[in-house]
Amino acid sequence: MSLISLPAELRLQIYEYLPSLATGRNDVIGPPFCQLTPAICRTCRQLRAETLSLYASGADFSMQSDNGNDDYIRLWLQALGHSGIRQLRCISLYRHWTLSRPVRGEGHVGFYVRLEKLGGNWKCTTGTYPTARDMRGMRLESVELLQQVVQNTVLRHISTPIPEALAEVDFETLLKAADIVATHPIAAHDVEQSEAGRQQRSAIWTDMQSQLLGLEGSRALPGSHRFYKPN
Repeated sequence: MSLISLPAELRLQIYEYLPSLATGRNDVIGPPFCQLTPAICRTCRQLRAETLSLYASGADFSMQSDNGNDDYIRLWLQALGHSGIRQLRCISLYRHWTLSRPVRGEGHVGFYVRLEKLGGNWKCTTGTYPTARDMRGMRLESVELLQQVVQNTVLRHISTPIPEALAEVDFETLLKAADIVATHPIAAHDVEQSEAGRQQRSAIWTDMQSQLLGLEGSRALPGSHRFYKPN
């Protein structure tokens, strides 16, 4: 007897025992960690319709946006489709800063953006890792700026009196915003605080801020451009 021949009520009970559909999962999106979607979501249209929402809504999805993984993330979104993306409840995007000449340990310093739907409302948090290096190279200030931009773009239009769902365009905004921050690292090793160092940091910050604010467009909130600028 095939699964599709069983009564719908029985199939729904069976889905509860499938690890790939379990609630509270922590799924990593990116090769070689997972298939784009569980096998049962690719079996037939009916099973996809019954299981895709369980897969998408039941996990905390983590994505590493480095080394070409953005293309894999887009393939994953394509596999989910519009209906699957709308069911997402928690995603975390991780990225490392792009450093041309990283000092020891700096090549592993990165940041994250986390979007989570709690009690019907969307919340954005950002941070850097490892935490011991949070205050080096204006990294913490950079991701605070990133958080404000995400709030003024992605979250502004989905955090309405009737909260909306995420869409493909929101992921493109997240990927672009993360790329802007990652490609604007501010050097942490100018211990003498020279005038040349200050000017360089200011120029990098100004360009990063300009590109991030360019993502806001017509969605920008009044007064939302009052960001910290380094000395």
